[in-house]
Amino acid sequence: MEHTREIHVSEEYDQVRHQPTPEELRAAKRNPWTARIPDFDSVPSGRLRVTMQRSYDKRDEWTGLHPKTFKTRVRQMLDDIAAGNAEEHRRREAWQREQEEIPRKWAQRKEEEGRRWEEAMTRAHRKATVAIRENTFMSAFDAWSRARELRAFCTDLRQSAADGTSAELEKWIAWGLAEADRIDPTHGPISLSDVSFDIEPGPDDLRAFLGDWSPHRPEQEYRSVSKPVPDTESYRAAWHPGLRGKKQWWRRDGHRRSCHRFGLHSRFRYSCAMRVAR
Repeated sequence: MEHTREIHVSEEYDQVRHQPTPEELRAAKRNPWTARIPDFDSVPSGRLRVTMQRSYDKRDEWTGLHPKTFKTRVRQMLDDIAAGNAEEHRRREAWQREQEEIPRKWAQRKEEEGRRWEEAMTRAHRKATVAIRENTFMSAFDAWSRARELRAFCTDLRQSAADGTSAELEKWIAWGLAEADRIDPTHGPISLSDVSFDIEPGPDDLRAFLGDWSPHRPEQEYRSVSKPVPDTESYRAAWHPGLRGKKQWWRRDGHRRSCHRFGLHSRFRYSCAMRVAR
């Protein structure tokens, strides 16, 4: 590729001390504030200056060239220009190669990110599947345990009634047995056999095991430090009252408030007092 550059030839000037003229001295005496006498004068030096602009921030310059020896310096100037052109050509080719490498490096980086994302998704899918199965199975186990305790509690209530079971107590016992049947995963309305063993993890299930990866595409997700809890509530909804890791309702600290609300706390206390008195 050919490039055209302009070469400027100018004469250099020397700075010599100014010799005030009589007119300047009289003017300075009449108006000392406005008439200023220069300190130096610019006079032609007889030397030449040659400049060639290569780019907006780089130029070649030759100074102190005498007209008598200018012809002998032309060869050196041409050699300098040729060397500068060769260096600029090398820099331009290197820049061009870098520009051509950008799409290839970008595609290579995206391919590497896609490979690492697929590996992370495979690991996350395996771990999320195990976590969902564990949570689902253990939630069913907790619900089954609660159903057994509810039936045992209803049996004790019926056996502890000394004077026979009252109508109100029978209602409570019937409700407790129905509740036990409802949450029992062995033969309840929704049993464990109705839940698929090969549950497909959702995006929120996978996020807990993906680090900073997105579950939708091979890119990083910016989210808070605390990882979201896997979304497995939909698979455990059948045994929601007995979710693993949560206390059953009659073991929670708030059960007293519920008893007060339904007027049970004073009755249980009265019943216990009557048993002690007997």
